[in-house]
Amino acid sequence: MTGKRTVQIVGDEIRTLIEGAQEKHEHVFLLAARKGLSPITACGDCGTIIRCEECDTPLVVHKQGEHRIFSCHSCGLIRTPESGEHETCPTCAGWRLETPGYRYRAH
Repeated sequence: MTGKRTVQIVGDEIRTLIEGAQEKHEHVFLLAARKGLSPITACGDCGTIIRCEECDTPLVVHKQGEHRIFSCHSCGLIRTPESGEHETCPTCAGWRLETPGYRYRAH
């Protein structure tokens, strides 16, 4: 085992459609509007996705001033990460949370 975990970004229905198209040698084009700095935050240790406490939708990371916040685009919940800056995994309490597709660059 390499220690790497996989995170499923799309739901089972979309995954099934993609796999069916691959079997038929068809092309698939996915277009999605990107919201926030990162539309998903996942634990690098166990793969758990950080979700809204109210509706279980993945929380989106946004920048608000100098800080980052979590926002739910389904129910409207907005919250700051634990301790105002850091977040831990609700499943394994790990701190290696990753935001696929976002790389912060200081200017």
